[in-house]
Amino acid sequence: MKKIKSLFIIIPLFAFLMTCCDPGIGYEYYINNQSDSLVYVYFHGIGSGRTRNDTTIIIEPLTENMFFQTGLIGSNPHDEGELFLKVFDTLSIQHKNGIPLKTNFHKRENWKYSNEISHFGLIKTGVNKYTLDLNNDLIK
Repeated sequence: MKKIKSLFIIIPLFAFLMTCCDPGIGYEYYINNQSDSLVYVYFHGIGSGRTRNDTTIIIEPLTENMFFQTGLIGSNPHDEGELFLKVFDTLSIQHKNGIPLKTNFHKRENWKYSNEISHFGLIKTGVNKYTLDLNNDLIK
């Protein structure tokens, strides 16, 4: 009898815990700058990241840097397709005093995608990662 009473307490408690917490998906954005130029990234992000103000990041030549990280409520990390920049209110990537890149960084086809899947109980969570590879041909 005690086991049955325990089940009536444990099962609803477990169900409550699984439904009361909103799982999250992380978003990370990288620039792999394999050019000879400095790259300037100007953005205003949204979500739960620490860089939600107007921000400027300078990426040195021949380096790869994560320039933005945030999280949103959701589950099942997957490629967002053409909505992959939805975590930015504003995004501009330039070099040498405001000269735009030759490549259109707003197009999803110019970014590499990967993800890290984790689980919150039975729910898939994790991090979507997008990387823009730049070289001298795409910059000058």
